[in-house]
Amino acid sequence: MLIWSPHEEAERLKARFGAVPNREKFAREIGLHGGGSMIYQHIKGIRPISREAAVAYAKGFNCRLEEISPRIALEIQQATSVLSPTPDRPPESPNICAGPDRKGKVPLISWVRAGEFAHAADLLPVGEAYEWVETGVNVQPHTFALRVQGDSMEPEFVAGTIIVIEPHMVAEPGDYVIARNGDNEATFKQLVRDGADLYLKPLNPRYPIKPLGATAIIGVVREAVKRYR
Repeated sequence: MLIWSPHEEAERLKARFGAVPNREKFAREIGLHGGGSMIYQHIKGIRPISREAAVAYAKGFNCRLEEISPRIALEIQQATSVLSPTPDRPPESPNICAGPDRKGKVPLISWVRAGEFAHAADLLPVGEAYEWVETGVNVQPHTFALRVQGDSMEPEFVAGTIIVIEPHMVAEPGDYVIARNGDNEATFKQLVRDGADLYLKPLNPRYPIKPLGATAIIGVVREAVKRYR
C-alpha cells in the first residue's frame, strides 16, 4: 500500500471537497468533531487527518478508508491483526445444511460504546477487553457487534440475538440500522421512507415509529446470529 505524504493527503481531500457546497453542514452530517474549521485545517495541511476524521470522511464520501488516508487504513489494519482465519469446516452431515463461511471476528461492544462511536478517537480504546464473535460478512476496520436488548424488534430480532454492524456502509430505506439520538444513546430500528421523509421503525407494533430527524445513523446491520447457550 502506497503511503501518501501529509501534503498529498490534504490535496486529495481538498479535491473531494470541490463538490461540497456547504462544509459546515457536511461536517455535521458525518459527525466530524470541529466542524467546518476542522475540514479547513485538514485540506490546508495545517492539521494531519486523525483516525476519527478519516473514518468520518470515508463514510461521508461513501468510499474506502484507504482512499482518504492509506496511512490510517494501514494503522487500523495492523491494529486489528488479532483477527484470525476460521479453521476448515468439518465434513457435513447429510441432514445438516452448510452455514455461511466465517470471514473473521468482530468485537462485541456495549450499547453505551456504540452511542459514543462518532465522537470517539477509537472504537476500541486501549485497555478494554472485548468478546470477539465470528461473522460471515467481510470485516472492515470498524465493523462491530451488539447484543439485542428488549423486544422492540421482535419477532425478527429477539433479545440476546447478536447483530453485526458496518459503520462504513451508507444506510438506505429498508435497512436495519443502529442510530444515535441527541443524548448519544444508540437504538436499533428499521429505516423506512414515507414520501420525502425518513423514519425509524420498530418491528414490534407495540412501539411507535419516530421521524429520523437529526438522529445520526451509526451503521447498517449486516448479519444476525442467534445463540442459545
